Amino acid sequence: MSLMTTMSKSTDKAYAAIYKALTAGRLRPGEHLAEERLAREIGVSRTPVREALRRLSAEGFIEFMPNQGGKVPLLSIEDVTEIFDLRLILETYAASLAAQKIVPAQLAELGELCDRMEKAFALRRGDYIRTISSGNRRFHRIILDATRGQRLTRILAQVIEIPLMLDTYNRFSADDMDRSMRHHRELTVALKAHDADWARSVMQVHIQSARNVYLESFRSPCIGSDVADAIGAKDS
Repeated sequence: MSLMTTMSKSTDKAYAAIYKALTAGRLRPGEHLAEERLAREIGVSRTPVREALRRLSAEGFIEFMPNQGGKVPLLSIEDVTEIFDLRLILETYAASLAAQKIVPAQLAELGELCDRMEKAFALRRGDYIRTISSGNRRFHRIILDATRGQRLTRILAQVIEIPLMLDTYNRFSADDMDRSMRHHRELTVALKAHDADWARSVMQVHIQSARNVYLESFRSPCIGSDVADAIGAKDS
């Protein structure tokens, strides 16, 4: 195996590891991404880590600082508004397109994800929010894949993933979370009916709801306390 091939694989490994940590919320806004520490944790040298950070910077996920590593960006309320506005335009279009092209296997997985997220929310055990966030990420990715649009996939993938770094579900009240679950279920039904207008309208409401909750949390940081209170009551 050539040195170039080995380096490319190491860079891909570093990219995948850092990307996963970002979207899973393990790397927090404002956190410094030191090349040496990341290289040690991932099991590669600093060079592929540096290249992975450059790639993530080009995609808008981090800020790259030469000779310093990277930094998870602190998003302003204007940044968040722009991200959700882009999702409203692009993801509602994706939902309408997916309704025309989605296949039975994808519909089956959407139904399974709805079951998994609803069960996690009902039981609220352990790190249930991470389970829901992971299911939500996969849910939206399936819809995107169902469009079979390569350009749309490349453009929208980043716009979908960035909100996962924002701790959106940690800011949801119990009612907000329940509403999100119902949106997922109705979206699945609309897609199964191959009704493009229905799918588009549900996706629009789904994104607007998340947008409003997140923006309100800037003004009321304790917005997620309803969920915490519900867990406390359940465990007592």
